[in-house]
Amino acid sequence: MAEISLKCTGCGAENKVNYAGGQHHCEYCGSLLSLPRASTGATAGSVTVTSESGNIVRRGYLLLETGSFDEAKRMFQRALDTENPEDSAAYWGALLAGRRCRNDEELCRSSSRLSNENNYQMAVRFANDTDRMVYTQIHDTVEENYKKRSKVDTEIFTAMVERRKREERRNRRIIFLVVGAIVGFYIFVACVNSL
Repeated sequence: MAEISLKCTGCGAENKVNYAGGQHHCEYCGSLLSLPRASTGATAGSVTVTSESGNIVRRGYLLLETGSFDEAKRMFQRALDTENPEDSAAYWGALLAGRRCRNDEELCRSSSRLSNENNYQMAVRFANDTDRMVYTQIHDTVEENYKKRSKVDTEIFTAMVERRKREERRNRRIIFLVVGAIVGFYIFVACVNSL
């Protein structure tokens, strides 16, 4: 995991944290540390947005927090269309809204790949170094989840195939026994009739 250096707003101490979503607290005074996003602007939730499209993007993140994903996605798209087509926070917000995630932590728990999604690619493309590092770390976490899920899906599929094979063998045995019993019955009837 990539290590980020954060300055505590409470006591001013430097803290080194590994970003994997969630909250981090100062090692010295216990204050909640804010993870940096864009280099300028105000904070909406855990995301810092730029001043160029800040109000619209900020509104989008507030909508994400309430679970209004479709409306949030429209806000992020509006910010990209009307304000700044290179706003990585707006692309990231659109990614979250499209994935129906309220925040980065929920996205970290998902298990479908990010790398092929246009909003992810654009967020990384236009991000500053700090944001890019955070986005990449989240991508790596999601990729690990994808690989775990793929392995579990393969194991489940293999178990289902094996179960079906066992059922087919059992059904063939039952059919063999039933046919054998019918043939035996006809042989018995033929023997009785010949006497």
